[in-house]
Amino acid sequence: MSERLTLILGLGQPGQGDAACGLQVVETLKASALAADPSVVIMSHVGDGEALLHLLRTFERVILVGGVMPFRKEPGYRGGTIVELCDWQINAPPAMDWASPARGLSITNALTLAYSTGAWPDRLMAYAIAGEHWRPGAPLSDEVHAILPEICQRITATASIWLGHP
Repeated sequence: MSERLTLILGLGQPGQGDAACGLQVVETLKASALAADPSVVIMSHVGDGEALLHLLRTFERVILVGGVMPFRKEPGYRGGTIVELCDWQINAPPAMDWASPARGLSITNALTLAYSTGAWPDRLMAYAIAGEHWRPGAPLSDEVHAILPEICQRITATASIWLGHP
C-alpha cells in the first residue's frame, strides 16, 4: 500500500457537459484544507477503467466522485441529484452508468471487475452526480453546478471521519 492511504478521485471527461463534474469537484478540493493532509491524494482521472483498477489496488481508502448518466431517463429523473454509494452498493445492478471514455474498459465495468477479483480498497465511497447534459462542448448544467459545494462538503466530511479528524 501507498504511504498516502486515502485517494479522492474525480472521474470525468473534460468538455463534455456534466461528465466533467467530478473533475471540477477535485479542483475545488485541491484548494481546501483537506489537500494539506499528507495522507490524502486528490487527483483527476480521465483515463479508462484499466487505470482505475490500478488506483483501486494502490490505496486503502478511495472516494470517487463523478457524473453518471441514466440508461434511460425515467419519469421524475432530475439532474443534479447526488447518489451516495459505499462498497458493495457500487456493484448493485446499475440504473446509471459512470461517464467514461467510449474506448477501453468502462468505469462501471472496472468497478465490477475490481470487486470480483479482490482489487478493492478497504473502504470505498462514491458520490455519483446525476447529470443532465453530456454533449461535447457543453458546460456543466445549472442543476449540477448548483450542487458542487454540497458534494465538496460531503467528501470532506467522509475523508475527515476516515482520517480521524474532528
